[in-house]
Amino acid sequence: MKLIYVLIIILIAVVVFAGVFILTTRTDQKPEIIDFTILPENPIAGKEATLKISAKDDKGLKGFELSIGEKKIQVDCNNQRTYSTEKTYTISNIKAKEILLTLTVVDTKDQKTTIQKRVVIIHETLNPVCGNNLCESNETKENCPEDCKLDQDGEEPTEKANDFKYAFVSSVTMLSSFTQAKKEFIAKHFDSVEITGGANATLKQILDDLKSINSDFEATKYTNGPFDYAYKPTNEECYLHEPINSRDPADRLKDSGYGGFGMDVCSQCWREYFLTQAAQDMQFSFDGVMVDDMSTQRSRFNPDLTSYTAEEWHNCKKDFLNYLKTHSQGKIVIFNGLYNNPNDSCSDFLQVSDGGIKEGFIIKIATYDKFISQEDWKAFLNFAISSLPENKSFVANCKFKKNLTSDNDRMFCFTSFLLVNSSNIFYTFKNSNLEEPQYYPEMNVTIGTPAETQNSLQAYYSNGVYVRNYSNGKVIVSPETSAISYDLDKTYYRVIPHGGGVVTEDGTYGGSLSYEEVTTVSVPAQSGVILLNQKP
Repeated sequence: MKLIYVLIIILIAVVVFAGVFILTTRTDQKPEIIDFTILPENPIAGKEATLKISAKDDKGLKGFELSIGEKKIQVDCNNQRTYSTEKTYTISNIKAKEILLTLTVVDTKDQKTTIQKRVVIIHETLNPVCGNNLCESNETKENCPEDCKLDQDGEEPTEKANDFKYAFVSSVTMLSSFTQAKKEFIAKHFDSVEITGGANATLKQILDDLKSINSDFEATKYTNGPFDYAYKPTNEECYLHEPINSRDPADRLKDSGYGGFGMDVCSQCWREYFLTQAAQDMQFSFDGVMVDDMSTQRSRFNPDLTSYTAEEWHNCKKDFLNYLKTHSQGKIVIFNGLYNNPNDSCSDFLQVSDGGIKEGFIIKIATYDKFISQEDWKAFLNFAISSLPENKSFVANCKFKKNLTSDNDRMFCFTSFLLVNSSNIFYTFKNSNLEEPQYYPEMNVTIGTPAETQNSLQAYYSNGVYVRNYSNGKVIVSPETSAISYDLDKTYYRVIPHGGGVVTEDGTYGGSLSYEEVTTVSVPAQSGVILLNQKP
């Protein structure tokens, strides 16, 4: 009988614990937006439209704020768990082709969920007026080039519209599948490619084709300094062992992250073997090598690398690059790992190479799904502005995973690039899950060339944001976690990107730009805006 009582007490305790766990879990959840639709889907300027909003939260909804452009509407939800409403509004008969709608729902624990939608505005004009900055019905780029940079079918530009340098990463297999149209797009819009995989005659022909279209096009071969991911020698003297003097393959150190074997960058064996293999690859129309993982710390190995001190390991990596560059016969040697570790920026590696890559750029390389902290953003961009030698290349590789896909996310990467941009800086925007080259409409912006070059990030600071002037406009960037309103000195045309992504077989990428006339702008959180003096 006592056993039954004990079991009942245990059962009650489990139920109570489960209830507390469920309750705790629910209180951590943010409010859920069930519906946020606009009717009609494309409202007509000067006429009413209806917004349908519905949200729920088990803790209760405090209210929501709806932003329609610069206008804000606040609604009290009276702590209801589910709340639905319809709001009608009349959009001003402005020249803008789009308007941004932002809905923020707040629960009783002050947890927030925010969603944004860009809504295309229809302008009813019986008699189109060429020159009013609106590409209206019956207007095309042929009969009204002032208003219609793109025609009614959303035609994208076929030529690169600026002098910015763009790079992409691809594999031998992927490049071998490119159509002629795709090759032509790549050669006309990109300046450099880093290629993984084994070199062969087919690849050489592809690179020769690209260079015949663009004589300045460069190709670098992916290699790796501290690991055997590109070249695999058979001589055990080239590998790292524990103990260091062992030549037993079973004693090799391994990459704790990806499983490859560690290479001894301090050894003459590895340096000579690497150089021999790289020289063979250069015969296939490569212009140089990209040496990966040069910021690797001793703790990345399994077991930890203890045979060299941190200083010895750093100096060996630098000497490794110096050896390659000294014997490269004029070929490019760039390394990946610049400023990956702020405590060991590897900036002195620039002294013995042609340049460096910041993998992730302003995205955390540990996960590739979030931006670096505001403090790290400021520190790194200041480093890029103040410490990069003019005669060294720098690749801002904005590498991301699926979480960072919005226009605002992309614009944070691209406008941060524009803040530090100079003639020796390359920009890459890459979804790490895709091998295909990717291109986005903002990369074709006609903002001109930098009209100012400061020696620190702080010199670009203005009223809560960072502003850099270009010959045909300006770029405004904010690393803050909330939007900032910024008043302008005159009327500008805000660049709004649409679409973009993987370059397809017919040599297109599905992207275009539109322009909004503005005298003040709201810079989104962790993002940036591009403003033009004149509409293209």
